[in-house]
Amino acid sequence: MGILITAVNLFFQVMSSLIVLYCLLSWFCPPNSRLYGLYTRMGELVEPFIAPWRRLTQGLAYRIGLDFAPVIAILALEILNTLIVRVLLIIIY
Repeated sequence: MGILITAVNLFFQVMSSLIVLYCLLSWFCPPNSRLYGLYTRMGELVEPFIAPWRRLTQGLAYRIGLDFAPVIAILALEILNTLIVRVLLIIIY
């Protein structure tokens, strides 16, 4: 069961890292660059996690010009990771 907990932690770490990388690429990856294909594929993976938070913070992002949805998505992923690991630990022990 320890392998399952490690796999869950790894999944959430990878998703958080992909969100950060996706945000960085959005700043430095113009549509005509070689990395744009990677950027669009990464968007297909991370946008389902970011989009709900983007809808909730849309008014704030419009007013101040910053999109906090990726930060909130990472925080939500961390909370979900913690909850899942704790439930697994309770089930194991």
